[in-house]
Order: sequence, then structure tokens, then C-alpha cells
Amino acid sequence: MKHNEETKAQLITKVLLIEDNPGDARLVREMLAEARGAQFDLDCAERLSTGLKRLTKGNIDVVLLDLLLPDCQGLDTFLRVHAHTPGVPIVLLTILEDETLAVKAVRQGAQDYLVKGQVDSNLLARTIGYAIERKQAEKTLRESEGFSSSLLSNSPNPIIVINQDTSVRYVNPSLEKITGFSSSELIGKKAPYPWWTEETLQKTSGNLKQAMRGGTQKLEELFKRKSGERFWVEITSTPVESNGEFKYYLASWVDITKRKREEEELIRLSNAVKMSTDSIVISDLDAKIIDVNEATLKMYGTKDKSDLLGKKSFDIIAPENHEKALAGTKEVMEKGYIKGREYHIIIKDGSKVPVEMNTAIMKDAKGRPIGFVGVTRDITERKQAEEALRESEERYRSLTSDVLGTSAVGIFILDSDFRIAWVNKALERYFGLRSDKVIGKDKRQLIRERIQYIFEDSEGFTEKVLATYDDNTYIENFECYVLPDGERKERWLEHRSQPIRSGLYAGGRIEHYYDITKRKRAEEELKSSREQLRDLSVYLLTVREEERTRIARQIHDELGQILTASKMDLSWLGKRLPKEQKSLLEKTKSMSKLIDIAIYTAQSISAELRPRILDDLGLAATIEWLAEEFQKRTGIECEVALDPEDIILDQERSTTVFRILQLTLTNVARHAKATKVKVSLKEKAGKLLLEVRDNGKGITKKQISDPKSFGLMGIRERVHFWEGEVNIRGVQDKGTTVTVSIPLDKKGGVR
Repeated sequence: MKHNEETKAQLITKVLLIEDNPGDARLVREMLAEARGAQFDLDCAERLSTGLKRLTKGNIDVVLLDLLLPDCQGLDTFLRVHAHTPGVPIVLLTILEDETLAVKAVRQGAQDYLVKGQVDSNLLARTIGYAIERKQAEKTLRESEGFSSSLLSNSPNPIIVINQDTSVRYVNPSLEKITGFSSSELIGKKAPYPWWTEETLQKTSGNLKQAMRGGTQKLEELFKRKSGERFWVEITSTPVESNGEFKYYLASWVDITKRKREEEELIRLSNAVKMSTDSIVISDLDAKIIDVNEATLKMYGTKDKSDLLGKKSFDIIAPENHEKALAGTKEVMEKGYIKGREYHIIIKDGSKVPVEMNTAIMKDAKGRPIGFVGVTRDITERKQAEEALRESEERYRSLTSDVLGTSAVGIFILDSDFRIAWVNKALERYFGLRSDKVIGKDKRQLIRERIQYIFEDSEGFTEKVLATYDDNTYIENFECYVLPDGERKERWLEHRSQPIRSGLYAGGRIEHYYDITKRKRAEEELKSSREQLRDLSVYLLTVREEERTRIARQIHDELGQILTASKMDLSWLGKRLPKEQKSLLEKTKSMSKLIDIAIYTAQSISAELRPRILDDLGLAATIEWLAEEFQKRTGIECEVALDPEDIILDQERSTTVFRILQLTLTNVARHAKATKVKVSLKEKAGKLLLEVRDNGKGITKKQISDPKSFGLMGIRERVHFWEGEVNIRGVQDKGTTVTVSIPLDKKGGVR
């Protein structure tokens, strides 16, 4: 011991003091000089940068470091020196009396923390000595641990060392690789660890410290990688002690994920066999049954395995399928498996059940065949469904071929992409197409390239049909005319189409084309017939009007003249009769009155047939005259409004308007039970508007549409001749309004 002290006394310790306070530097130098048993060589630096330069030169045994320097303060001062020269021990000598800072500095690698004013020469000398010894011990320990660390680092198995407080002390590269976490992410990390799953957390967290002291253990755990992927490990853990005291916990992992998955797969397979609704039969190479699952017993109609074990597979296959089954066995031996073979099996009650069977060879670990496994499914329902489907398809084929295919209505069926899925014979005939050439084609493209050109109004057809594809939500209906070309005949078609909302072609569209040629021809004939009838009606009205005019003039002119002349002759005769011929004088007076009545009657008949005022004074005066006559004859008040007051029309329109008003007033007198009538005649926007409104009981809809209402029919026919419009509206107990609108041509307009 004495020899060691003498040896130390002979050693000189090189000390670097980094201190900016000259007084403190002088004090340290004095304390080192007074120290017993040791010799020190002190270098001083007033700034951190100067001190680092000195350290770069080397030959420094220990550093005394102040934490408050001009170019750096606080713990960062120590960290910079420690990082610059990690092999040199550092003792902090500062005025900062901060226990938290002291602990933090020591944990970061400082050898000691001394507070200025609380240090004497002996304490400073001992602190320097201990700092150098600890640093040397750390170096020796690091070299020792480096050897151990090399062994751990090169281990193929993941290894982890855990401190007493559960903080991670060490992990090797294998553990980093398997977890995906780097050592910097794990060192110092306390439980719960980032690789733990929820299951591990619930099972291990509370008992980890106790388990760490429980001796060597072996257990299996489910962990998770940084990526979230789960994996299984087998952990062998051992607590490490020193001098009988627990120090840390060493654990070695083995990745058993593959084994666990195989075990899980085996369990799943076992459960699948048990729970499978398909029959599973295991037999040896002689086809003798050695095991079956519950589904097999159910299919066979038994609860006892002994009814099947020991039998050969051929014993339960129907005799008519034996040859097919034998061929299947040979194929299995050659290929290793066969799929989808259909047989009939004979179950316990003797009935036959259709099945689908998949068979494979079972092999041992060396790949040698040891038996067969067959998976069998009862396909009774499928067979029934297939039969039902066959019948349904037959009905569908019958529907499409025998019914729709032979229908006189042309049919397009389009899928959701508006491609042609089906057409019938009528459609082929109408459009001049062949189904085998258009099935599967885009109908839109076919319209643009070909179909549009078979129609007279190609643009109208294309626009209407393509619009239904752009907005496949509505029903379309229109007529189109097909042009003749070769075998294609001219015809009228009615297009009716609507979206398909369900089934195989949901989202598509069905288009019907009805041949309406006969109907269109009939309509044309009917229209022609009606036009002929109207022409005849107009002719008859014209002839009748002319005849009325002629008769009215004859009555007015010829009969009127005769009656007037007769009255004049009778007057002359009366003046020459003797006064004593009283009876003859009375007779002449009586005859004169009769002639007056005859003249009035002739004038009335002439006016009814054709009022002369219409030809002489025009429509306006005639309407006012007719209203006055109507009021005198019926007692119904009649108001007239003309705008303009001097409306003068051509003779034909004047006659039409007069006759319409005459018919309307006649209907009012006969049916309306009115007390007042308003007549309005005006010109507006190139049209002549006649309105007759009464305050009677109001005409009904039934009366308006009655085909026996000849008066209304006459009004309509007269207006139709001029391509005008008639509107008749009645309100119960409030009256009837008749409105007539007649266009005014250039010749017959208002003058």
C-alpha cells in the first residue's frame, strides 16, 4: 500500500481548467498545489473554444470545467467537451448549486459535480483521483463488455437485456431486425414495450418485474413489428445476478411464427373437417374407409361411424358409376388429384343421392402415397336447380323464339352499355338487318352509321332515340316513316321504348316498333274522307247561302213588287167605289191589311233567308240589326260592342260570322233561359274575335260534345273552313260563353 502511494506521488496529473474567472483559476491552482500525496500540472483556458483546442493537442488527464463561460453556458458546455474528447474524465466545477442539473450531468457522463466555495484542496485532489480511476475502470469495463457485446451482436437469435426498472439496456441487431425498431428507439424504453400486443400487455405488464426475478423461464408470446405485422416468438429468459443481487434480465428469442401458423392451420383444418358441411372421407390405398366426418354420417343417414368404417369406397358408389369411379382412381394415382367428378352414392336406406367428389392422394413426410382423401358434396339441390334452370331456359327460348321471335312487333333489347342483346324477325324485316350481324354492336354507333338512313326524317329519329340513351329514365313514343330499299318495304312504324329496371339487362332499354302502316293509311283515308265531307259541307253551305240569297231577293224584289202593286191597285179601286158600297169599302180595307201583313211576312222571310242589310250596309250594321230583332222577338236584353265600329269584311267572312251569331242567338233563345246577352266583335292580332256571353243556366260538357248538337256542329264546320278556333264554355247557373277566332287574310282583313 505504501509502495502504491509513493508511486502515485511520483506521477504528475495533467489538469485542464476551463474557467473565465481569473480569481477562481488562481484559487484552483493554489488548492492543487496544497494537495497532499499528488502532483498536478495545471493548464488554464478562459473560453470553451480555447479549451477545446488544448484538448485537441492531447496529454490531458482530467478536465475541470465551469458551466458559465463567455462562449457557452449550462449543460451544453459539458456536452460539447464530452463529445470532443469522450476519453478524458470531466469534473464540473461551477457556481451553480443545482441538484437536478448535477444529476443530469452525471447521467450524461460527468465524473463529478462540485460547487465553488464548497471545495477544499483535499476534496478537489480526491475528486480528480477518483475521476481518473473511474474513467479507467469504465474503459476496462467497456472493453470487457465489447467482447460480450460482440458475442450478443453476432447471435442469430434476437437478444434483449432489461434493467431492474424494466428499461431496455441492450438489444442486438437480430432483435432490431425482427421488430423493425432501432436500438436508439428501444434503449431506455420501459415496459410496456412497443412490440407488445394487447394480449401481451394484459398478460405480462403487471407481473414483469416479478417474472424477471423468477429464474430461467421459457414461454411463447405474440408480438408485433413496427409495421404492425404480428409474429410469434419463444422466449428463454434468465435473471443475471452479481454477488447475490439481481442486476438485469437477459432474454433470447426464437422466431416460431412459421411453426405457430402451421399449428393454427392444423387446428383450422381440423375444425374445418369437423364443421364442414361437405362429406370428408379418408381411406387407405385399398380404398378402405378409415375415417369420416359428421357431414359424411349425416349424408349417409347414420349416426354410427361403424356403418362406414372398414367399407370400401366402391361399396357406397352406385354400380352404374363403378367404371367411372375406377377410371377416376387411376387418374388420381397419375395426377395426384381429380376435381368435380359426379356420381350417385347409395345411402343407408338404399336410395341414391347425386354427389360431386374431389379426390386427392395423401402422402407421408417422405412423399410416399399412404391413402386418399375425398371431399363429397350432396348436389341434389343443384341438380334440381339445374333442371329448373333448363326448364326455365326452355321456356325462355320458347318465349323469345316462338312468341317474341314470331311477333309482328319489332323488338330491340339493349344491355346497360346500349349494345344490342337481342332482336326478333320482325325487327330484321322492318329495318333490313340481320341479327347475327348486329348482336353485340353498340346501338348508338349503328344508328349513326346505318339505321338513321332508312328513315325519311333521319335527323329527327336519331335525335329522339339517342336522347333516350343519354337519359335512360323515361318512356319515349313517336312515329317514323321507313323508306323503301331493295327487300325493305316502305312502312310507318311507331317507336315505343322504356328503360329496363331489373333482371339480366337492368340499366338497358327495350324498344318496340309497331307496324302502323294500315292505321296510317286508314287515318289518311279518314282524313281525306273528312276533308271531302267538309268540302261538301262548305259547298252545300255555299250553295244554300246562294240559294237563300236568290230566294230572298226574289221574295223581296218580285213578290214585294207584286204585293206593293196589288196594294196600290186596291187603293185605287177603293177610291172609286161609291160611298154607299160600304161592304165593298170594308172589304178593300181588309184586303189592304192582309197585303200589308203579306208584305211584312215577305220582308221577314227575306231577312231570315239573307238580310239585305248584310250586303248593303255590312257586318257591323247587320249585327246591330240582328241584336235588335232578337231582343224584340225574345224579350232578352242584347248588348253589342264593336271594335272598331266600322268593321267591314269580305262577303264570305261576313256571311260566316253572321250565320255563327245567328245560330248562337237561336241556341240562347231555345235553351239558355237567359235574361241578358252580350255580343262582342273585335279585331286583334290579325284575327277576328266574336264572343257571345249569356247569363243563363250554362251549357254542360255533355251537351257540348253531343254529336246531335247540330247547331254547335254547324258553328264548328263554318269556323273550320277558315282554319279558325271555337271555344264553348259553360258555368252552371252563370251562363255560357262562345268564343270564335277567325284569321284575317290579306284580302279579307279589316279595311
